[in-house]
Amino acid sequence: MEGSPTIFEAEVTHLSNQGYGVVKGPDRVTWFVRGTWRGDVGQFLATDECDGAYRFAELITLLRPSPERLPAPCPHLGLSPTQCFGCPWMMVDYAAQLEEKQHRVTYALQRIGLRDVSVQPIWPSPDVYHYRRRAQFKTDGTVLGYAGRQGLCIAPITNCLVLTERMQQHLDALRSRLPDPAWTPGAGHIWNYLDIDEDSNPAALPLNRRRPFQQANAEQNEAMRRWLAEQLEEKPCSSLVLELFAGSGNFTEVLVSCGFSKILALEVGADAIESLKKREWPGVHAQRMDLYGRDAISEVTTVARDAISELTRAAQDASILVANPPRAGLGALWKLVKLMPHIRTVVLISCDPQSFAGDARRLVQQGFSARCIQPLDQMPHTPHVEVIARFER
Repeated sequence: MEGSPTIFEAEVTHLSNQGYGVVKGPDRVTWFVRGTWRGDVGQFLATDECDGAYRFAELITLLRPSPERLPAPCPHLGLSPTQCFGCPWMMVDYAAQLEEKQHRVTYALQRIGLRDVSVQPIWPSPDVYHYRRRAQFKTDGTVLGYAGRQGLCIAPITNCLVLTERMQQHLDALRSRLPDPAWTPGAGHIWNYLDIDEDSNPAALPLNRRRPFQQANAEQNEAMRRWLAEQLEEKPCSSLVLELFAGSGNFTEVLVSCGFSKILALEVGADAIESLKKREWPGVHAQRMDLYGRDAISEVTTVARDAISELTRAAQDASILVANPPRAGLGALWKLVKLMPHIRTVVLISCDPQSFAGDARRLVQQGFSARCIQPLDQMPHTPHVEVIARFER
């Protein structure tokens, strides 16, 4: 009957770049489905939800689960708007998660034409639970938790299995304050947010203020820092190092410990750059700079153009570039390697395989070769995968 909902049976053939299950519906139409895994066979309902050219369906009945599925231990995990979907892969064997993350990195590189580069086996997280040392909670003054799946309400949380013990204590302390009228959002807003990490004081936590960025998984962060030191151990310490998106100095500290005496560290966050300056490391010149605007993902904007112009003057003699960009990647900043011929080594720390692949292709086009591409799992039970890589001209 015309207008009736489309319900169909199908098997999840693979996962999308975002970690959604992919199924073929009637007329071979492709649908994305949350909360599914490769090998799941189910009954699906087509919806009106779209993300660009991609359409979403919902799992109605799981007819035959994937052999890689496991019972999810978290009582908060679910697909309803009021349930948490922050760890969508928690219902899957961890070895299968790692295999999928490895595939995401190699596929992103192959898809963009880099078929001959070698990718190291992914580093698993030493802890698959209780690893997360930072979080952002939402609150309306009556409940506290994470954003619900559709971002329209709060998913209340009592015990989060991925938080470290100290972070869970912070969560307990914040929940003990409920109800709190001071946390009531203003007109037109659904919630306020509380950015918190292990060093925060829950009793004096400001609303709607971001904390300086830090990697979520402390043990994996230390592994990344060791890797960076190893990659640069044979480089001349007299070399000028240009560090982009330096944050509070997580990787700057490694550069200092390696003996580099000339480091230009750039970061846009005011709190982060002030924290970096207070460390007073010898040879480190920390400067606040907006390297690209919020909408500058791949196009050269005025902000990016000005930043490139200033950097080519201030760091013309730099021979090493270390960059830890946001999810969008380097964007227009890849032009630095074209305009600064003294740069021989690029270390790229990326949190998105697609943007990493794009940056890697541009570096290869400028005469660089990938000497080491190392994926690692920062956030078990999520599609997130980190990539650290060294390129040499």
